[in-house]
Amino acid sequence: MWQAMITSIGDPDSGGWTLLNISSRAEPEEPQEIWFEKGHPELIVEILSRLSTRCGTFVVIPDTGCTPLVISQGDDPKELCAQWEHLNPNG
Repeated sequence: MWQAMITSIGDPDSGGWTLLNISSRAEPEEPQEIWFEKGHPELIVEILSRLSTRCGTFVVIPDTGCTPLVISQGDDPKELCAQWEHLNPNG
């Protein structure tokens, strides 16, 4: 397994952060499993939005039981976050 700690560019000490995990495969062409351990959901959505341009659609399934979020190429991360039940439970 491979891990990367990702922090906010603007303020690494107090800004958003997350821990990205990627499964190890022998062949680079094989599909990879990725998941995030903890962190700020807004940063996770931003990362997956950028990755979707190269890797295709992602589905984020929060461990809170909230509705999953589908992230596709061209989606606006800020709009996704504004509409996502996980980040806006009353809205």
